[in-house]
Amino acid sequence: MIVLEIDFKCKNLEEEFQRADPRLRALVFELAFLVKRKFNKGLLITHIERTQKDQNQLRQERIDQDFMFFRGIKSYIRRIN
Repeated sequence: MIVLEIDFKCKNLEEEFQRADPRLRALVFELAFLVKRKFNKGLLITHIERTQKDQNQLRQERIDQDFMFFRGIKSYIRRIN
């Protein structure tokens, strides 16, 4: 028997998840099952109702920290002063 592990970065995300579209929740449970079975890891949900504005802010924060993910690879940005 596989016990799924789905954690939430903050408490309100669990409430957002309960309100989310049932198809999305089913997909997350399938993903959690796959990750647990293949990698023996749990999922950590960090965001659910992310707007484009939120995404842009997150991207800018990563740029400010001198790295970004490009095609899934963490890339460091060289700053020229």
